[in-house]
Amino acid sequence: SWAVCGVFCVSRNLEEKLKNRGLPYSTITKFIPSGVKIPNYYVNDFTSLRIVFVGRLEIRQKQIVKTVQALCKATKLLPNSSVTIFGDGPHNNDVRRIIHTEDCNETIKIEGPIEQDQIQERISNHNIIVLLSDYEGTPGAIMDAMAVGIVPVCLKCPGGIEELVIDNKTGLLANDRSESFFEKLSLLSQNTKLFENLSMAARKHVIDNYSLHKSVKKW
Repeated sequence: SWAVCGVFCVSRNLEEKLKNRGLPYSTITKFIPSGVKIPNYYVNDFTSLRIVFVGRLEIRQKQIVKTVQALCKATKLLPNSSVTIFGDGPHNNDVRRIIHTEDCNETIKIEGPIEQDQIQERISNHNIIVLLSDYEGTPGAIMDAMAVGIVPVCLKCPGGIEELVIDNKTGLLANDRSESFFEKLSLLSQNTKLFENLSMAARKHVIDNYSLHKSVKKW
């Protein structure tokens, strides 16, 4: 007897799922990502792995405990690597405990949360962003990072992340938080040309498809 006029979805994957559930003929759907600004600065140093995580320090979605354990191991396996964690949440103390227990205080730093309009500037001295969640939509932090040319290394998971991070084109996708994840980081540490190519492609992908300008035009 009634229908929503229109629904906008932050990923094509979600739009397809919605359509498959069956919608009244009069309901319009549209893929419109949240969009990010495109700064005039970008990453150009790939001599070491400067990894960043931006997000809530929680287990349910972000699997932050497993993520930090993986990052601790990575910094031990790859001596030219360091990690900065920006964020806060209910498992902040667990994160700090793991870093201390694993003796990673020198290689992993916690900086606390960042204001949305400061994310790109604050993370611009890094060159890899990591996200090892169980599920995601189209993560804003990854879009912000890619706009600066930071290479995403993420876990394959349900949602729209594979539209944003196209494996071996705009970033790297790992099959797990252990061997596959370490292999991806090791690959970047050994192949500067690949690192540079992914960085340029990541930035271009966001400019072409996920910029604020593109999102406003879709609205």
